[in-house]
Amino acid sequence: MKRKLAFLGAILLAAFIFTYEGNTYRTHALDEEDQAWIDEAGEALQKIVEEREVMALVYLCDELPIRSEADNSSAIAGTAASGQMVEILDVAVDEDYQVWEKVSAEISGKTYVGYIPRDHLACSDERFLEWEELYGMNPGAEVMLAEENATGVYADIEEFPESHRPALQALKQQHPNWTFVRQNTGLDFQTAVNNELQGGKSLVYKSYGDYCKEGQHSPNWYFASEDVLKLYMDPRNALQENAIFQFEQLTYNESYHTEEAVKNFLEGTFMNSSQNAPGTDMKFYHIFWAIGAEENRQVSPFHLAARVLQEQGQGTMQNGVLTGDYTCNVHAGEGGLDAFSLWNNREGMEYITYTGSFDSEGKALVEQPSEEIRKKLLEGTDDTDLILYAYDATGENCLWQGTGAETSVADYRFGGELIGLETRPEYTSY
Repeated sequence: MKRKLAFLGAILLAAFIFTYEGNTYRTHALDEEDQAWIDEAGEALQKIVEEREVMALVYLCDELPIRSEADNSSAIAGTAASGQMVEILDVAVDEDYQVWEKVSAEISGKTYVGYIPRDHLACSDERFLEWEELYGMNPGAEVMLAEENATGVYADIEEFPESHRPALQALKQQHPNWTFVRQNTGLDFQTAVNNELQGGKSLVYKSYGDYCKEGQHSPNWYFASEDVLKLYMDPRNALQENAIFQFEQLTYNESYHTEEAVKNFLEGTFMNSSQNAPGTDMKFYHIFWAIGAEENRQVSPFHLAARVLQEQGQGTMQNGVLTGDYTCNVHAGEGGLDAFSLWNNREGMEYITYTGSFDSEGKALVEQPSEEIRKKLLEGTDDTDLILYAYDATGENCLWQGTGAETSVADYRFGGELIGLETRPEYTSY
């Protein structure tokens, strides 16, 4: 059976390379040898799914029917949108040697069980992939790979809007084994932004620039402006190597998410292995790993630890601002909201560097950059603002601030998020 599936893949591959027209493949009932191989593969898969949940994402479609049988003409049990997570339960092969996965999906509070073609599932579970390779249960993968290598067009990226593709293409070229799955949320972007503006759902700390604020909520907090919400909510601003992991599938992977890996992840932070977590006799890394690996939880411990780091900082962060000595790179820009695009293209860009220190509120104790620096950077450009990136003494934390022409140097105050670095720990752990 494995040989036959591989042979089918070779036939399809040849048909693609030589662009023969009119190729047809005669269907026939599976013979006893074929069926025995499928049964053996199914039994092997059952041993895997009994020990763990094997999850996958629906992709290469807008939406896909979940069939009641492994047959394109069978009844539709439900419909899954692109990005829908499903649990793989079993495998089937039809008379055309098309591989189907029996899946379970939770959609709008209801559970649907049925079959989806393997070609429309993205799965990163290594034990499942090893099983699949052993039994030849993904013949379409080689065909897709050959087509992508020949054309330079990636099927997964083609599912995204045109404005997303250049950045995703660059990532794919750096990491050919990465798979990008478009999640069809069914949400309108502007509607989502409007909802986030309601009822104090989105607040910024007082140290943020004025362009981030839209009225005061409480003594230390302000309502976020619509422009800065759009900046943070637009996924195109995070399609870089050190930021893309905020969209990573967060299910537990026993190959990568080992206790030792979590330990290494936390070294250099206040949660390193030199001391136990407060009130326990356990190290932080063990706690995150045990929670993530727990049966029926199965969530990435990197994600759990990164969330805590994002909230607590690296030890030089207080109330969302840097304290102590800093080194600052100053760039010209078109406005405060240009901070992300400048960061992503900062290599080789002209800037001026100076040093200083922060007080406990993040205000620069030395009133820099000077008006001379502003003039030097802005001269001969159409820009009116400066974008400042301030690194703490460790070089690991970086805050940004946009300053308009009306901002005096005495009012410079660094705040905001860890620009471009808030997901770096997850990236460096792989």
